[in-house]
Amino acid sequence: MPQIIYSEQANRDIVRFVEFMQEIEPSLKQRVISTIFDGIEILQKFPRIAKPSQDEKYKHMRELFIAFGGAGYVVLYDYHEENNIVLINSIRHTLEAGYKLE
Repeated sequence: MPQIIYSEQANRDIVRFVEFMQEIEPSLKQRVISTIFDGIEILQKFPRIAKPSQDEKYKHMRELFIAFGGAGYVVLYDYHEENNIVLINSIRHTLEAGYKLE
C-alpha cells in the first residue's frame, strides 16, 4: 500500500480551505476537510485511479476529483511506483483557476 505524503504546498492549500470555510460557513469546515482526506485515502489502494492531468505543465501527474456539493476539489499528485509513494502536490477548488505550485 503506497504511503501518502503531502507537499508543503498541499498543506498550505488545506489551511487555505479551512480559513476560507471559517469565514464563509464555519459549520462546513470539518466536513470539507474530512471529505478531502477521505477522498485522498482511496489513493492508498488505487494510486492510478485518477486521470492524467490535462494541463501541459503537469502532464506527468494525475488529477483526482473529489465531489463536494455542486462542485468539489481537484488533487494534483504524483505516484512514484519505485518508492511506493503518492505525493500530493497541490489541491484546488474546482472553481479556482490553476494550481498554486511554486
